[in-house]
Amino acid sequence: MCFCSQSSGVNLSKAAVSFLLTSVHAFRRTFTTLLKANGEDVKVVQELLRHATVKMTLEVYAQAVTPAKREAQSKVAGLLKAGSK
Repeated sequence: MCFCSQSSGVNLSKAAVSFLLTSVHAFRRTFTTLLKANGEDVKVVQELLRHATVKMTLEVYAQAVTPAKREAQSKVAGLLKAGSK
């Protein structure tokens, strides 16, 4: 199966589309988790993700932040900051 865009002339295989969608989802998860781990207001996070309600944001991402996970996330954030210099 091939997904084709007539306007751009780009042909993507089903595997390529799956990879792109997974990558976008992983980025959204990481982005949200880092925001929450660093104390960002949940309303701001909800608006950035374009979720319909704060409840949806909390239900999807609330399990991501525990003290042990927060420490691990901080380490990742530090690595990302160090790598961008």
